[in-house]
Amino acid sequence: MRILIRYLDGSLRAAMVLAILGSRLRVALPGCEDVEELRWADGQWLNEDSHPVEIEFSPDPEAFDLIAQIEEVQPEEPPLEPLALRWQPAATGEAANVN
Repeated sequence: MRILIRYLDGSLRAAMVLAILGSRLRVALPGCEDVEELRWADGQWLNEDSHPVEIEFSPDPEAFDLIAQIEEVQPEEPPLEPLALRWQPAATGEAANVN
């Protein structure tokens, strides 16, 4: 599964999900040798440095192709609306939520 990771500064990175381990995601980022692990804690996704991030996916595969060609996108102002749908892990025993 391909996702977009939005950082606090508004930058976007395309990533490929390698594994979903409970409340943790292991993702590969273009241009990075190491895998990054994201974790769900206190109602938000956190990167390895414990900074909040948003995880988004788009039903339009061309959106990923464009972002994947550019290693990092830095908007002048952070967008106010999410690009697409957001995913949150489900509570134990429930189906995943897609808002």
